[in-house]
Amino acid sequence: MLSIKNFLPRSLFGRSLLIILLPVILLQVILLTVFLDNHFRKMTSRYTESVAGEIAFIVDDLNTGRPLEELQSKTAKHLEMRVRDISKGSYLNKAAPTKGLWERWVSKSLKSVLEKNLNYPFRIIYNDKAGFISVLI
Repeated sequence: MLSIKNFLPRSLFGRSLLIILLPVILLQVILLTVFLDNHFRKMTSRYTESVAGEIAFIVDDLNTGRPLEELQSKTAKHLEMRVRDISKGSYLNKAAPTKGLWERWVSKSLKSVLEKNLNYPFRIIYNDKAGFISVLI
């Protein structure tokens, strides 16, 4: 029968090393987990606020009456975003929900920030195959 005594060190040096190293390693793992979680939450919220601001700027620019082609070229060049006219299709009804935990969290964060910045109905689609988010307004 296997017991824990078979796996623990038998010498005093080995046991002392285990008593000193095990809490240090455990503390490092806990602190790393807390730090990374806090870091990713802050960075995600900052990125979503930035993207939501850019989207609100694009929507406001569309309402000025400028040609869509001009806006498409500027957003592609400066913001690395693609603006398309989806008024002819029913894209809002074909949107699929996000699947992964991380994608759901990012979409939820972006949705909450966009609700503050936009006065239009929108839908967020995460394309897991291509690795990008589409915002349909």
